[in-house]
Order: sequence, then C-alpha cells, then structure tokens
Amino acid sequence: MTTPIGHDVNYEIFPVANPSGYDYALTQDPAWIRNRRSISAGCEGARLDRNFNFQFRALECQDENYGGPSAGSEPEVKFITQHLMENDFEAVVVVGTGLCSENTDFQKLEKKYFHCNLYF
Repeated sequence: MTTPIGHDVNYEIFPVANPSGYDYALTQDPAWIRNRRSISAGCEGARLDRNFNFQFRALECQDENYGGPSAGSEPEVKFITQHLMENDFEAVVVVGTGLCSENTDFQKLEKKYFHCNLYF
C-alpha cells in the first residue's frame, strides 16, 4: 500500500522571511538582499541568512555578507528561531538559504528529519 506524499502532514510556510527587504528589492533596488532595519549611521540592514547563531562572523557593515551587529540580533531571525524552538516539528525544510552547514541551530532541534536546499 502506498501513501500519497504529504498525506496527513501539516505545513508551515514562510514565503517571505524578509518582508521589508523584499519590498525594497521590488520597488527600489533589485539587488538588495538585506532587511531594512537601520542598524547605525550609514549602516542599513543585515543579511538574515548570516544572522543566525551558527558560524556568525563579525564583519563591517560595508561587507556584502554583513550579518548584523551580533548573532540573532535581527527581529526576523528571532521570530523564526523562536517559532522553530517552541513547536514540535517532525521535519524542517530550508529552501535556498545559507542555513545548511553542519551543527546549525536547526539541526540541533534534534528532529527526525532535516532537509536542506531543496530546489524545485
């Protein structure tokens, strides 16, 4: 007997984890990849995929890989991390981000399955 893929599965999808940066990229600068939080004078936004608590590196704001003033400092990252930690997910699928190296916060959730960078 076979079971259809996704049968009896609840999905939570974050189609846009960076709404302010997404809007700015659509309306002002298509190459924009940071959020829009004003961090300090002359420093606008952080790359959210570089802001998680794993492999965080302190960089200058002018660096294209700037992840923010400290690990987990950005509101979007705080929300996602808290949501994942507070819920009992059997699997986490991360699509198209830099969250997939070994020993990540997501992998430390000790879930049954962890899938990374699935492209369709």
